[in-house]
Amino acid sequence: MHTPRVCKILKIESEAENIKTIYFKDRRISRRIVPGQFIMVWIPGVDEIPMGVSHIGLNSELAITVEAVGEATERLCSLKEGDVIGVRGPYGRGFSNPGLNNLVIGGGTGMAPLIPLIELCVREGVKVNVLLGGRSLNRTPFIEKLSSIFKSTPSSFRVTTEDGSYGYRGLVTDLLEEIVLKNNFERVYACGPELMLRKIYEYSIERKLPLEVSLERYIKCGVGVCGSCYIGPYRVCVEGPVFKINELEKIRDVFGEWTRDAAGRLISLK
Repeated sequence: MHTPRVCKILKIESEAENIKTIYFKDRRISRRIVPGQFIMVWIPGVDEIPMGVSHIGLNSELAITVEAVGEATERLCSLKEGDVIGVRGPYGRGFSNPGLNNLVIGGGTGMAPLIPLIELCVREGVKVNVLLGGRSLNRTPFIEKLSSIFKSTPSSFRVTTEDGSYGYRGLVTDLLEEIVLKNNFERVYACGPELMLRKIYEYSIERKLPLEVSLERYIKCGVGVCGSCYIGPYRVCVEGPVFKINELEKIRDVFGEWTRDAAGRLISLK
């Protein structure tokens, strides 16, 4: 489980500017993973990094969605079909099973680990509303994919862009009040930039919404040994990456305020 297995890249899709989805197969991961868990991905000659899984398909097919923002992710985005990566996992805690009425909120590539959850809602025939936020049309992934999923019920999927190049002009959190007032959600799921998640958390506290968020921290081992991903009393790689609202209350002094770099130094998120 903790030794990377070499997988051949089957397919690569471009999602947006500098964002790609990489498809591969791994039977061990596919038969155990639940939406929201993560895997460790080894890039030969470069590094091993944690990645959310953006597709859980048939015949052991899986996918990760990566944005080129550093050495490891740039190398991942440069790979071609037939190249190899190493994978191990799955790790961490995923999302709770969906209720009868669900709200999913994703910011940019933060939507990636939420895609399998949305697909699960669709398969099980439960109601799901999706909000996707991005900076601009060309930098917002999954618009085409989600539009296809919700083509028969377009009102269930809305997009916001900060520059107004697609959908509603503004932030994804700007639509929260409107959509929450029209629905009685049993589950609210979110993943994206932590300042966005903090706003959703504060709104959920006020409205008593059953929120779960997926957090990102610097992860080295993935199994809770190295301690690099601590946030308050929690190890993101073990107790997370998904946290419920009552758990977020215990870390409200650091959640949305601070993160750590590879050396463990505190970095302000504001």
